[in-house]
Amino acid sequence: MAAHNPGQKNSYAPRPAAFAHVVGWGMALPENVMTNADISAFVETSDEWIFARTGIRERRIANEQESTATLAYKVRSRPWKSLTSCRWTWT
Repeated sequence: MAAHNPGQKNSYAPRPAAFAHVVGWGMALPENVMTNADISAFVETSDEWIFARTGIRERRIANEQESTATLAYKVRSRPWKSLTSCRWTWT
């Protein structure tokens, strides 16, 4: 490795800044829904108690055939509605 020479110009020229742009998004949810009422059936609590402490009314539970990969595939397989006003084209 060459020694640093303060008088020598740096051979690594700065590059222009590159920016990432979010141009679309999509989402998919598991089919199964578990509400606070469902939880109240097997735990001694109520919907109001759970909601007051968590802000959650329902949660989605993946079944045996669902995973983050299958949900991502569902999103990837359909057109993103948010891209309808996009000015960039995908190549």
